[in-house]
Amino acid sequence: MGDPLRRCRLQVDVIGGQVDVIGGQVDVIGGQVDVIGGQVDVIEGQVDVIEGQVDVIGGQVDVIGGQVDVIGGQVDVIEGQVDAIGGQVDVIGGQVDVIGVRWM
Repeated sequence: MGDPLRRCRLQVDVIGGQVDVIGGQVDVIGGQVDVIGGQVDVIEGQVDVIEGQVDVIGGQVDVIGGQVDVIGGQVDVIEGQVDAIGGQVDVIGGQVDVIGVRWM
């Protein structure tokens, strides 16, 4: 995230929400992360968003010792929860919607 060019292309919207990155890494390259009344926790993990989008609306995304890659895809969490604990979630050219459920 130290590259000024990459920082220019980064858009992170946090509206009444929270983004915690503890010993982890969040890369957003030409993508967008929206957190509206939700929470994104990354603990010793990594979140890569490349030309994709992550929307968290009233939900929660926890990545603990895992990795979430969104490449040309989209992850929507609406009133739900996504936990990746010691695992990995890859969305490549696709879409994952979590609406009112809890996905482990």
